[in-house]
Amino acid sequence: MMGGKQAKKSGSKQLKADRGKDEGFTLMLDEYGDKGDKKQSSNLFGFGVTITDRGEEMGIIAKDVRGDRIELKSRDATEAQKDWVVTRISRLKPETYGNYIDKRKKDHPEIWEGKDRAAAYRRVMKVTVKNALMETDKDDFLVLVDYDTALMKEGRNTIDEAVKEAADETGKQAKKIRGYKEVDSKKCDAMQAHDFVVGAMRDSVLGIDDRWVDQLGMKLKRLVKR
Repeated sequence: MMGGKQAKKSGSKQLKADRGKDEGFTLMLDEYGDKGDKKQSSNLFGFGVTITDRGEEMGIIAKDVRGDRIELKSRDATEAQKDWVVTRISRLKPETYGNYIDKRKKDHPEIWEGKDRAAAYRRVMKVTVKNALMETDKDDFLVLVDYDTALMKEGRNTIDEAVKEAADETGKQAKKIRGYKEVDSKKCDAMQAHDFVVGAMRDSVLGIDDRWVDQLGMKLKRLVKR
Protein backbone atom coordinates (compact mmCIF):
# COMPACT_ATOMS: atom_id res chain seq x y z
CA MET A 1 0.00 0.00 0.00
CA MET A 2 3.04 2.22 0.22
CA GLY A 3 2.58 3.01 -3.45
CA GLY A 4 -1.06 3.92 -2.84
CA LYS A 5 -2.58 7.27 -2.12
CA GLN A 6 -2.96 6.72 1.60
CA ALA A 7 0.75 6.27 2.28
CA LYS A 8 1.76 9.28 0.23
CA LYS A 9 -0.83 11.61 1.70
CA SER A 10 -1.43 10.84 5.36
CA GLY A 11 2.07 9.58 6.10
CA SER A 12 3.86 12.66 4.79
CA LYS A 13 1.45 15.08 6.46
CA GLN A 14 1.49 13.41 9.85
CA LEU A 15 5.25 13.06 9.99
CA LYS A 16 5.85 16.64 8.89
CA ALA A 17 3.92 17.82 11.91
CA ASP A 18 5.98 16.94 14.99
CA ARG A 19 3.58 14.99 17.19
CA GLY A 20 5.95 15.23 20.13
CA LYS A 21 7.81 12.52 21.95
CA ASP A 22 6.25 9.73 23.95
CA GLU A 23 6.56 9.76 27.73
CA GLY A 24 9.72 7.81 28.44
CA PHE A 25 11.31 5.29 26.12
CA THR A 26 9.93 2.16 24.55
CA LEU A 27 12.10 -0.91 23.99
CA MET A 28 10.56 -3.12 21.32
CA LEU A 29 11.68 -6.69 20.95
CA ASP A 30 10.84 -9.31 18.34
CA GLU A 31 12.52 -12.44 17.04
CA TYR A 32 13.52 -13.57 13.59
CA GLY A 33 13.58 -17.21 12.59
CA ASP A 34 12.47 -20.44 14.21
CA LYS A 35 13.76 -21.54 17.60
CA GLY A 36 14.47 -25.04 16.28
CA ASP A 37 18.15 -25.90 16.47
CA LYS A 38 18.43 -27.29 12.94
CA LYS A 39 19.09 -25.05 9.97
CA GLN A 40 16.27 -26.74 8.08
CA SER A 41 13.79 -24.83 10.25
CA SER A 42 15.43 -21.47 9.47
CA ASN A 43 18.97 -20.38 8.71
CA LEU A 44 19.01 -17.86 11.54
CA PHE A 45 17.52 -17.17 14.90
CA GLY A 46 17.80 -13.86 16.67
CA PHE A 47 16.16 -10.77 18.07
CA GLY A 48 15.96 -7.19 16.94
CA VAL A 49 15.62 -4.29 19.37
CA THR A 50 14.35 -0.76 18.81
CA ILE A 51 14.72 1.88 21.51
CA THR A 52 12.73 5.03 20.85
CA ASP A 53 10.62 7.79 22.38
CA ARG A 54 8.71 8.08 19.10
CA GLY A 55 6.76 4.84 19.20
CA GLU A 56 3.48 6.53 18.31
CA GLU A 57 5.00 7.96 15.15
CA MET A 58 6.46 4.60 14.24
CA GLY A 59 2.94 3.23 14.50
CA ILE A 60 1.70 5.86 12.05
CA ILE A 61 4.31 4.71 9.54
CA ALA A 62 3.09 1.11 9.86
CA LYS A 63 -0.56 2.12 9.40
CA ASP A 64 0.28 4.16 6.31
CA VAL A 65 2.24 1.43 4.58
CA ARG A 66 -0.25 -1.38 5.22
CA GLY A 67 -3.28 0.58 4.03
CA ASP A 68 -6.45 -1.47 4.39
CA ARG A 69 -4.65 -4.62 5.52
CA ILE A 70 -4.50 -5.77 9.12
CA GLU A 71 -0.73 -6.19 8.95
CA LEU A 72 2.16 -6.03 6.50
CA LYS A 73 5.26 -8.00 7.48
CA SER A 74 8.67 -7.00 6.25
CA ARG A 75 9.17 -10.40 4.62
CA ASP A 76 6.08 -9.78 2.46
CA ALA A 77 6.90 -6.16 1.61
CA THR A 78 8.34 -4.99 -1.68
CA GLU A 79 11.74 -3.37 -1.90
CA ALA A 80 10.05 0.00 -2.41
CA GLN A 81 7.92 -0.50 0.70
CA LYS A 82 10.96 -1.40 2.78
CA ASP A 83 12.73 1.73 1.56
CA TRP A 84 9.69 3.84 2.39
CA VAL A 85 9.29 2.46 5.91
CA VAL A 86 12.96 2.33 6.92
CA THR A 87 13.61 5.84 5.60
CA ARG A 88 10.82 7.22 7.77
CA ILE A 89 11.79 5.19 10.83
CA SER A 90 15.39 6.34 10.51
CA ARG A 91 14.24 9.97 10.56
CA LEU A 92 12.93 9.36 14.07
CA LYS A 93 16.50 8.55 15.21
CA PRO A 94 15.84 5.28 17.08
CA GLU A 95 18.58 3.09 18.49
CA THR A 96 18.50 -0.34 16.87
CA TYR A 97 20.30 -3.53 17.81
CA GLY A 98 20.35 -7.08 16.52
CA ASN A 99 21.79 -10.29 17.95
CA TYR A 100 21.53 -13.56 16.08
CA ILE A 101 22.72 -17.15 15.80
CA ASP A 102 23.68 -18.52 12.42
CA LYS A 103 22.52 -22.14 12.41
CA ARG A 104 24.70 -22.84 9.38
CA LYS A 105 27.83 -22.34 11.50
CA LYS A 106 29.29 -24.72 14.09
CA ASP A 107 30.25 -22.17 16.74
CA HIS A 108 26.89 -21.81 18.45
CA PRO A 109 26.98 -20.30 21.96
CA GLU A 110 26.07 -22.36 25.01
CA ILE A 111 22.80 -20.48 25.46
CA TRP A 112 21.56 -22.02 22.21
CA GLU A 113 22.15 -25.62 23.21
CA GLY A 114 19.73 -28.06 24.82
CA LYS A 115 16.47 -29.85 24.12
CA ASP A 116 14.31 -27.20 25.78
CA ARG A 117 13.89 -24.84 22.83
CA ALA A 118 11.60 -22.47 24.71
CA ALA A 119 14.35 -21.98 27.29
CA ALA A 120 16.89 -21.41 24.50
CA TYR A 121 14.54 -18.79 23.03
CA ARG A 122 14.43 -16.95 26.35
CA ARG A 123 18.18 -17.16 26.85
CA VAL A 124 18.87 -15.58 23.46
CA MET A 125 16.27 -12.92 24.23
CA LYS A 126 17.93 -12.16 27.55
CA VAL A 127 21.38 -11.76 26.02
CA THR A 128 19.98 -9.50 23.30
CA VAL A 129 18.25 -7.21 25.79
CA LYS A 130 21.30 -7.21 28.06
CA ASN A 131 23.59 -6.21 25.20
CA ALA A 132 21.26 -3.39 24.15
CA LEU A 133 21.00 -2.07 27.71
CA MET A 134 24.78 -2.12 28.05
CA GLU A 135 25.08 -0.02 24.88
CA THR A 136 22.35 2.56 25.41
CA ASP A 137 22.47 5.59 27.67
CA LYS A 138 18.66 5.68 27.71
CA ASP A 139 16.63 4.63 30.75
CA ASP A 140 13.06 4.19 32.01
CA PHE A 141 11.58 1.76 29.49
CA LEU A 142 8.25 0.34 28.56
CA VAL A 143 9.16 -3.05 27.09
CA LEU A 144 7.00 -4.38 24.26
CA VAL A 145 7.53 -8.01 23.27
CA ASP A 146 5.78 -9.71 20.37
CA TYR A 147 4.08 -12.64 22.07
CA ASP A 148 5.43 -16.14 21.60
CA THR A 149 4.45 -19.34 23.39
CA ALA A 150 8.11 -19.75 24.39
CA LEU A 151 7.69 -16.92 26.87
CA MET A 152 5.38 -19.07 29.02
CA LYS A 153 4.80 -16.25 31.52
CA GLU A 154 8.58 -15.95 31.94
CA GLY A 155 8.97 -12.91 29.72
CA ARG A 156 9.08 -10.31 32.49
CA ASN A 157 11.46 -12.45 34.57
CA THR A 158 13.75 -12.79 31.54
CA ILE A 159 13.80 -9.01 31.03
CA ASP A 160 14.48 -8.41 34.74
CA GLU A 161 17.41 -10.84 34.60
CA ALA A 162 18.79 -8.97 31.58
CA VAL A 163 18.56 -5.68 33.48
CA LYS A 164 20.44 -7.12 36.45
CA GLU A 165 23.16 -8.73 34.32
CA ALA A 166 23.67 -5.53 32.32
CA ALA A 167 24.13 -3.57 35.52
CA ASP A 168 26.49 -6.18 36.99
CA GLU A 169 28.66 -6.27 33.87
CA THR A 170 28.87 -2.49 33.42
CA GLY A 171 29.06 -1.56 37.08
CA LYS A 172 26.36 1.04 36.46
CA GLN A 173 22.97 1.57 38.03
CA ALA A 174 20.32 -0.83 36.77
CA LYS A 175 17.98 0.49 34.10
CA LYS A 176 14.37 1.05 35.14
CA ILE A 177 11.59 -0.96 33.50
CA ARG A 178 8.36 0.97 34.11
CA GLY A 179 6.19 -1.52 32.27
CA TYR A 180 6.19 -4.77 30.34
CA LYS A 181 3.66 -5.96 27.76
CA GLU A 182 3.40 -9.01 25.56
CA VAL A 183 1.52 -7.79 22.50
CA ASP A 184 -0.07 -9.17 19.37
CA SER A 185 1.63 -7.39 16.46
CA LYS A 186 -1.65 -7.38 14.54
CA LYS A 187 -3.01 -5.07 17.21
CA CYS A 188 0.13 -3.01 17.86
CA ASP A 189 1.14 -0.54 15.15
CA ALA A 190 4.52 0.27 16.70
CA MET A 191 5.44 -3.42 16.73
CA GLN A 192 4.46 -3.69 13.08
CA ALA A 193 6.94 -0.92 12.31
CA HIS A 194 9.56 -2.66 14.43
CA ASP A 195 9.12 -5.76 12.25
CA PHE A 196 10.82 -3.79 9.47
CA VAL A 197 13.80 -3.23 11.79
CA VAL A 198 14.00 -6.99 12.37
CA GLY A 199 13.59 -7.49 8.62
CA ALA A 200 16.55 -5.20 7.99
CA MET A 201 18.66 -7.45 10.21
CA ARG A 202 17.47 -10.54 8.35
CA ASP A 203 18.17 -9.06 4.92
CA SER A 204 21.67 -8.01 5.95
CA VAL A 205 22.68 -11.32 7.55
CA LEU A 206 21.32 -13.34 4.63
CA GLY A 207 23.26 -11.18 2.18
CA ILE A 208 20.14 -9.76 0.54
CA ASP A 209 20.81 -6.09 1.26
CA ASP A 210 22.82 -4.12 3.83
CA ARG A 211 21.40 -0.70 3.08
CA TRP A 212 18.57 -0.86 5.61
CA VAL A 213 20.76 -1.76 8.60
CA ASP A 214 23.16 0.95 7.47
CA GLN A 215 20.35 3.47 7.24
CA LEU A 216 19.14 2.57 10.72
CA GLY A 217 22.65 2.57 12.13
CA MET A 218 21.94 -0.85 13.60
CA LYS A 219 24.52 -2.49 15.83
CA LEU A 220 24.48 -6.08 14.67
CA LYS A 221 26.21 -8.96 16.43
CA ARG A 222 26.42 -12.68 15.75
CA LEU A 223 26.38 -14.72 18.96
CA VAL A 224 29.14 -17.34 19.06
CA LYS A 225 30.73 -19.77 21.48
CA ARG A 226 33.19 -18.11 23.83
